[in-house]
Amino acid sequence: MKNLKKFVALVMITVLFCISLVACGNKISGTYSATGDLFGVAGATTTYKFSGSKVTVSVTASVLGFEKNNSYEGTYELIEEEGKDYIVFTFGDSDADSYDGKFTFAKTENGIKIAGVEYKKQ
Repeated sequence: MKNLKKFVALVMITVLFCISLVACGNKISGTYSATGDLFGVAGATTTYKFSGSKVTVSVTASVLGFEKNNSYEGTYELIEEEGKDYIVFTFGDSDADSYDGKFTFAKTENGIKIAGVEYKKQ
């Protein structure tokens, strides 16, 4: 009976350890950026900063030397559906509607890819 209790305790510890490893594998950390340019006249830099399940998206747009900065805070979740990976963003700001929702997702050698756009790790 004493050996059975030890065995059950060992199995439970092993299961909990495996669950904790799986839970940690579905998060991103760090800062990732992508920059677009239109003939030097207009451009934009989008930066995603991930920490735990939180994300901050910062956008700096410039046209003819005038700049506008916006920043949105929300949460994200990585999911898999039918063999494809997605990232789901949730923002509480109506100005961030274009960033809300489900987008294709992939990890790359130098960063991540969201909706086909590659963001390099900073």
